[in-house]
Parts: sequence; C-alpha cells; structure tokens
Amino acid sequence: MQEINGYVWCSYPEGLNDPFDGVSAAPYPQQLGIPVRSGRGIEGFVSFVFKWAVCCFSEKVDNPVMWAHYANNYSGVCAFYDKEAIGFKINEHNNRENRREIHEGTLPQRIVKLDKVNYFEKMPDLFTSVEEAIYSKMAEWSYEHEWRLAINGILQTAGEMMEPWNKNSKNGVTFNLEECIKRIDIGHRVKGHDRQRIVETVMQSNSNIEIFLIHPSGNGFKKVAL
Repeated sequence: MQEINGYVWCSYPEGLNDPFDGVSAAPYPQQLGIPVRSGRGIEGFVSFVFKWAVCCFSEKVDNPVMWAHYANNYSGVCAFYDKEAIGFKINEHNNRENRREIHEGTLPQRIVKLDKVNYFEKMPDLFTSVEEAIYSKMAEWSYEHEWRLAINGILQTAGEMMEPWNKNSKNGVTFNLEECIKRIDIGHRVKGHDRQRIVETVMQSNSNIEIFLIHPSGNGFKKVAL
C-alpha cells in the first residue's frame, strides 16, 4: 500500500528481473571517505558507498502480458501517475539537494531524473556513462514502453541508508511521489475484501483519485468505476 500513500520503490540493480538490463552493467563509483567534524576540527572519516536505484513505469496500461506478469495475473493494481506532477516533485527534490550542506562540506548530491528507456537489438559493449546504462534495455522488452525514475548518489554505511531514505532495506529505497497518482485500476481477480481495503486506502489518501475495476473483454478491457 505504500505506493497509494505516495511512496514508490526504487530497486538497486541486483534486484531487477533482467540480467541483461543495462543497469547491471553500470558500476557503482568507488567508496567515499566523508570527514566527521567537531569543534576541534576533523575527528576522522566515515566510509560510505555511493549507490543508485531505479523505479520503473510504463506508457501502457492495457497490455495483457504486463497485467499477467506484474499484477500477479490480474490480482494486482495499476497506478496512473501524472508526469508533470512527478516532474515537479523531482525538481523540488533536486533544488533542495543543490542547497544541502553537511559539516561544512557537501556530500554527493542525490539527484533524481525521469527519462524514457532506450531499446537495443544488441546492447553496447561499453556504455559512455552510468546514466546511459540505466536507461538501456534489450529490444525484447520494448513492448513495455518503459520510463525510469533513477536516483544517483545514495549513500550507505554499515548497512543503513542515510536520511531521508528508507533505512530498513538493503535492496532499495523509497521516493516520495505523494499527490502524483491520478487513477487506480484494480484487477478483476483481486478478492472482495482486498478490493475494499484498496478503495478505502485510496479515499483516505486522496479522494480525487479515480478508481476502476478492470475486466478482460473481447480483445480489450472493460472498466467499471468504483
């Protein structure tokens, strides 16, 4: 339910489902030593690992393969996000990062970007940048019409994430897209009590979000407003 409440999951590359994904070829930068300061000056250094993570979206909402694979055979939901609202959230975050200073020095900025994935018949042998790798996939996945929200500059130490990131998982982080959802489609195989719980959660979060029940019908989908 965290997505309905405004948070999306951004996975580290080792958690993605395609081993040929360009993300898997994008190396993490080297370990960083960040100075720890006090009134007497630099007391020592804390070692951090510089990481990045991605959240995946699609332009398509009516692809039966994606409903089968990603929504557990129509027993899940599809959330529609407002691209302009996401852009505003990203700009707000990046502007805040540009002003952030810690202990008289600036840690690497945690910059977020939303962009469309590029598909290749044959993946490049070498990428010119980490960013290029993040937005590259093999052509077999082109039916997904994917976009990715990528976070660069996540810092990790002793297995815990620095604020404001989710500190409870080594597999990825969350990013706040509160008020960016404009519609929820619920698969027809979602059980009645689960469906009711989803509707109640959506209404409590944002009563302006449209909610539909989706049924396969002929060569397409039939939607019923809830």
